[in-house]
Amino acid sequence: MINRTYEEYERLIGELVARPDTAPFEAVLEIGAIPDARSLLNASALKGSALHEGARKVGVNLTLEGSFGDFEVQKGDARELVFEDRSFDLIVCASTLEHIPDFWRALDEMKRVLRPGGWLVVSTPGFGQEEVGNRVRGLAHKLGLPDALKRGTITMRIHDAPYDFYRFSEYAYRDVVLKGLEEVEVWSIMTPPRIYGMGRKGV
Repeated sequence: MINRTYEEYERLIGELVARPDTAPFEAVLEIGAIPDARSLLNASALKGSALHEGARKVGVNLTLEGSFGDFEVQKGDARELVFEDRSFDLIVCASTLEHIPDFWRALDEMKRVLRPGGWLVVSTPGFGQEEVGNRVRGLAHKLGLPDALKRGTITMRIHDAPYDFYRFSEYAYRDVVLKGLEEVEVWSIMTPPRIYGMGRKGV
């Protein structure tokens, strides 16, 4: 995971923990987790007072499993989670949805196992009207390059081929990814952009 991406999760999880209306987490789930130090479950923001005594941290990965530190990663499919309804009060998912052909099924499962009042935080590669993209389009126009370049935008290259299916806009996050959640926030960082979104399940 890119360091800047990890830092962003550290920041926003820390902000959630500091909210007066957020109790220490009793159960945290990471979709697409890996059983090593790079996992979001290993974030410093998810240690100590952020967690309820006896809290459980678990990850799900389609091909990997194992334990690291104070969390475990189970082999499983995000589209068919084995957990009961309302099992987790924080779910994080970084750079995973773009690799799931029917990602909406995974989102439905995340929302199913999220507790009322719990938070879902997601990030993926995306695209948008970032400043660098606007400058590139302006240059393409001056040079008389094809319309496709003039109207294009910057996005992350294909990775983990052939299992890289999607790029998302902030509009997709608001209207599709976080649909049905409350207190929704969507933003982007970096170039090419990484789109972030978070929302809370209604009580």
